Amino acid sequence: MTQSICGTSYQPVVFQKKWIIAALVGLMGVGSATAQAQEGEDTLRIAVPEHESPDLSAEWAYANTRAIVLGNIFERLVTRNPDTNELAPMLAADWEQIDDTTWHFQLREGVRFHDGSEFNAETAAESLNYVTREGGRLNEFGVKGFSFKAIGEHLLEVTTDRPNPLVLERLYQVQIPSAQQLEENPDAYKSQPVGTGPYVFKSYSRGDQWEIERYDGWWGEDHPEAVFGIPEWENVIYDVRPELSTRVTALQAGEVDFAFNVGIEGCSTVGEEQCITWTGNEIVDIRYDAPSSIMGDPRVRRALDLAFNREEIATQLYGKDVETTGQVLSQGATGYNPNIEPWPYDPEKARSLIEEARADGVTFDAPIRLVSQQGRFERNGEVLQAIQYAWQQNLGLDVTISILNPDQYDEVYRRQDAPMHESVSPDRNVVIVTTGSDTDLFDLAGYGGSRYLCGGDLSVYCDEDFDQRWAEAIKLTGEERGQALAELNAEQVERNVWSGILRFPTYHAVAETVEFRRRPDGWVMANDFTRQ
Repeated sequence: MTQSICGTSYQPVVFQKKWIIAALVGLMGVGSATAQAQEGEDTLRIAVPEHESPDLSAEWAYANTRAIVLGNIFERLVTRNPDTNELAPMLAADWEQIDDTTWHFQLREGVRFHDGSEFNAETAAESLNYVTREGGRLNEFGVKGFSFKAIGEHLLEVTTDRPNPLVLERLYQVQIPSAQQLEENPDAYKSQPVGTGPYVFKSYSRGDQWEIERYDGWWGEDHPEAVFGIPEWENVIYDVRPELSTRVTALQAGEVDFAFNVGIEGCSTVGEEQCITWTGNEIVDIRYDAPSSIMGDPRVRRALDLAFNREEIATQLYGKDVETTGQVLSQGATGYNPNIEPWPYDPEKARSLIEEARADGVTFDAPIRLVSQQGRFERNGEVLQAIQYAWQQNLGLDVTISILNPDQYDEVYRRQDAPMHESVSPDRNVVIVTTGSDTDLFDLAGYGGSRYLCGGDLSVYCDEDFDQRWAEAIKLTGEERGQALAELNAEQVERNVWSGILRFPTYHAVAETVEFRRRPDGWVMANDFTRQ
């Protein structure tokens, strides 16, 4: 039976109803893939999940699941030291803060884009003003109000519309495309990426494979210390394998050198020597459709959070490395609040809240739709099944499950043409189970604006007073900033619109023939690999 959410038709994934222990039994699908031989010692092959971008533009190169490819094509003004995680020069050789809202960046000379055009202050300003434009994809990362101007051949002035203590951290997320392409061939911007990085775009087949090849004119060849290592690979091929099991199988068969995001079970399969782990920076969280007819009542959202057992999901599905969480920040990040606890399992209280809401006129005739993306995180279908069973048994609700492909999921998850909260219809009643990470900024402002503010492309809730206090908080620095954001963090948790579920490590697997450098920020780049 085909269903529709926000105009997107999909075939829902059906799970049988089972007792709660059975609901937590592993149901991971085993996919298949065509075996492909290694192209040679100078080719690196990586198996990736189906977390693909809506397009190939620089504006989608910020996230690790996309940067694993696009981050080798595009570059930024600043980068992070892969050993210490400290901010470091990249396309900007140096910088200076002039006043509260003005910075000057001295750009590297002798840098060219893959199309042969020169990288200088003028072309940098044109490209950066475009990718940070009003209403653009990167606005959610705090670059709204940034302006770029050439004040010398290789001197770039960056101004902000208000004091911003995270200018460098924000620019770390902004990749720079070719200004010449934007001007002369704008239609190719989203399908044929052109940057200044060590690799040029070669081919892309959606849902199948990406390929990039070495750029002979890369500036970094002459500055190995500035780029933290020169990639040794002539070609890098990324095989899209949605199922975790097929990525692991490909590694074991020698078809790939690295398998991205193989989960706990994948690491157990390949063994400790081949398992790469990042600790505790991936958060599984849940978003309730606050504008909907059922979840518009805050008592219902609170009841839903209380009616499923986070601890049992963690222990039964994942084991000792996975923790429950009440917030979407890691300890040590600015805005982390140590007083926020995971929502407890309290089905009795949950039933009481549902009955109060029902007595006040809330009707529960329509189904609640639990939604996640295929391969979004390990065993996400089983997590949804456990939540579904709990809501059915504890609250008597009608709950369906749908696992969507990336395009379908994005239609339900975000909006770019209007604030998300304005686009959710009262009869939608969708609950999204997704993941987030704070490894880019280590600050609640890193992606909180997109989730919690009225204009956020992921925000299904609007509170203008909260927005105003947020605007004041992000102007602060040091302990004052941490305290203000921690308070806002606690306040948004109490809304029961975005709630934490689990915090778990990220697991990758590497072939015995390859040595891999692990970065603190979780990014995976071509120069992190060397052939043993």
